[in-house]
Amino acid sequence: MALNIGNISVVGLGKLGTPFALAFASSGFEVHCFDVNKSIIEDLESGICALYEKGVNQLLKKCKKHLHFPTSYEDMIAKSDLTFIIVPTPSERDGSFTLKYIFQVLKELGRAVGKKKKRHTIVITSTVSPQSMEKIAFELEKITMKKTGKEIGLCYSPEFIALGNVVQNLTHPDVILIGESDKESGDLLEKIRISICKNKPRIIRSNWINAEISKIALNTYVTMKISFANMIARVCEQVPEADAKIVNGAVGSDSRVGIKYLKGGLGFGGPCFPRDNAALAEFITSLYLSAEIPESVQSFNRKQVDYIFRLIKKHISNKNKTIGILGLSYKPETDVIEESQGVLLAQKFISEGYKVHIYDPAAMENAKKVIPDVQFTKSIGECIGNSDIIIVATPWDEFIQFDWKNIKNKSHKIIIDCWGCLNENDFKANNTTYLRLGSYLK
Repeated sequence: MALNIGNISVVGLGKLGTPFALAFASSGFEVHCFDVNKSIIEDLESGICALYEKGVNQLLKKCKKHLHFPTSYEDMIAKSDLTFIIVPTPSERDGSFTLKYIFQVLKELGRAVGKKKKRHTIVITSTVSPQSMEKIAFELEKITMKKTGKEIGLCYSPEFIALGNVVQNLTHPDVILIGESDKESGDLLEKIRISICKNKPRIIRSNWINAEISKIALNTYVTMKISFANMIARVCEQVPEADAKIVNGAVGSDSRVGIKYLKGGLGFGGPCFPRDNAALAEFITSLYLSAEIPESVQSFNRKQVDYIFRLIKKHISNKNKTIGILGLSYKPETDVIEESQGVLLAQKFISEGYKVHIYDPAAMENAKKVIPDVQFTKSIGECIGNSDIIIVATPWDEFIQFDWKNIKNKSHKIIIDCWGCLNENDFKANNTTYLRLGSYLK
């Protein structure tokens, strides 16, 4: 490897940690991996990655020889110069992120770092609430008996990734954010992080607090943009000849705004956007300031499921009609269903007494854990065939490429395209009413 920066270690092999380790290993790093879940380790050692994540199994085959699985923190720390901690930080009731699992790691890892003569750098990659790094530094110094910024390095460097495209996002980031305890640690992390990039991302280096606020502020801004696009979509749905595709496209064409995420449809979901919004609101409130913007965005987003429910009720004469929902993952190319609009819609219709059929290419097993009293279909065709109203809730390629033109309808069906991903012309001759969110809904 060209850079003389030694080996790295990764603690936490979840949805981000595993692709993270693979991305570095495939670039020639010797990556020492640790996780309390022994089955993950066993799978990786056997050449298996169970994640539904693009490209990970190909990477694993390519870089398996660069992955190492030490059985103790002492061994891992001895064989690496820098450790990334990528463990869960679940939301507390007030919206802030718990440091419970980070502290559990620090308890063992810190002891090993304390015994090490050579300087070691620790990087927190898990998302944390503002002012958490000060608490982490205090805990680390207490365990290691070493001073951060001098004897040990401590950085906060969260990733801006989308599940389903984690490797691509890691190797082609828009920005690399580094909150550093000292310049030496920041320099080391920058060299390591940028070495796997196939583009030239912007590097932002700061203190811990600016990095902490930046992470959740960025995601809150994106959710605000999504909600604005959905507001415009709701407006256009009530006005003859109005089209949110055109309106949002025009707004996004201005360089002050940008087109990304400015597409009206359903609300946002997933494991990051909703909880980052809540975390920023909690932090703002703790400063005795008004958290009106993130709270309003959260409130507006929750109302989108009820809006779709009311829209569909206009087209249903009785509860004997069957609702078909295509798409349960919160976005395409993942099996994650956290805060998924498709799952929330299914739960809403079930609670109101409707029969619901659902289908998703990847998320069915996860959905079975949270959606009772629903018919899980084996294919898109089965779901459509057994439903009177079909909601395309997630724009999977499988749904877009389906032969909608040749649906053999025995009775009239209503298709609700939540993302404008289908071709309206395919529905003109097959006893089907096509409704696209963001356009005038008669």
